[in-house]
Amino acid sequence: MEHWKQLTATYNSDIHKAMQLQHLAAQFIALTGRYLVPEKDDRSNIAMQYIAQQEMLLGQQLPDGIVAGLLLRNLVLQLRDRNRSVISEIPLEGQTFPEILIEYKKQLHRAGADVSLLKTEQPYELPTDSLDEGMFFTAGPQEAVIENIKYRHNASLVLNELRAGYAGACPVYTWPNHFDTGFSFPVEHNREGRETKTIGMGWAIPDHIVDEPYFYLSYMSDEPVDQDSKPGEPATGKWMMPKWHGAVLPLSQIVKEQSAENQYALVKLFFESASQILFAHFKISH
Repeated sequence: MEHWKQLTATYNSDIHKAMQLQHLAAQFIALTGRYLVPEKDDRSNIAMQYIAQQEMLLGQQLPDGIVAGLLLRNLVLQLRDRNRSVISEIPLEGQTFPEILIEYKKQLHRAGADVSLLKTEQPYELPTDSLDEGMFFTAGPQEAVIENIKYRHNASLVLNELRAGYAGACPVYTWPNHFDTGFSFPVEHNREGRETKTIGMGWAIPDHIVDEPYFYLSYMSDEPVDQDSKPGEPATGKWMMPKWHGAVLPLSQIVKEQSAENQYALVKLFFESASQILFAHFKISH
């Protein structure tokens, strides 16, 4: 049984750099999903799932069963067959993105994929160094890498537990554009059956909302949301309205707790408290 891994470090430049490089490395999986996996309605063909036992991000399966994965501890890109057995791997250490892409295409070709379809264009900008600036990959200081792995592990643990309690919830995915991990579920549909109100729960890397990693609860609606109406404060964390329709629990609050048990309890309290307040405030049945 998986357990919460205690977070011990405040967010710093080493952790940030290791996160950026993992984000950039994950684009190999994202590009594979975008160009070699049939597009899905929810666009999850580009999404990844975190596999705790291997400390890896795993992409979506190609039509012939091949799947791309990234080992986070040492930044190793892998191809696996439909049985998840490793058929090839590329250590990224000391190489640039273009160099790796050449070798990656060779290995995909050997595995039977049509690499003529694989491009490097993405419909989003990465908050990392340019793919063409010749930056060399390095896993980074192990302390920083391990802390990043703990983030993914803990997010996967908590979010999969939460997801089990909501009907119609999508799988817990890690998305390559924002490099966040989360899921959403519908709380209202229109007469045609289309989702009109949804709740999202997840974990995010620093962005324009919060300048450190954070857990979040978000509310999305087709109808305008009353910007002046703010829900009561959750037991921990805070609402970001009207800047953003959601609540956040930043890393700095979590690391104040001195044990894995207390950190886990704080995160669960955040989601339980904030979701109850949100449901009541917007009169959402659940």
